[in-house]
Amino acid sequence: MAWMEEIQRQIHNNNEAMSNAFPAVIVGISKQYPPIVSVKPLCQRYTDGGENMDDTPIINIPVAMQRSGTTIFYFPIKVGDTGMCIVS
Repeated sequence: MAWMEEIQRQIHNNNEAMSNAFPAVIVGISKQYPPIVSVKPLCQRYTDGGENMDDTPIINIPVAMQRSGTTIFYFPIKVGDTGMCIVS
């Protein structure tokens, strides 16, 4: 059944390569407003040999909050929080 594991690994890696959105954990936050964060993706990627590859943090990501012309919903964030990174 080694071929099935390889197929599953390839499907997983192909899905990860699309990067439309991915879960991540915050590893750093700037002190400015709006905040700029550094995140570490939570999705594991694998080498062709089946070993996990550690992703390096992605730095300087702006945080989008819901807002209108006169109102903003600000959700406090801190290091260790998890969320979705949406690539636009």
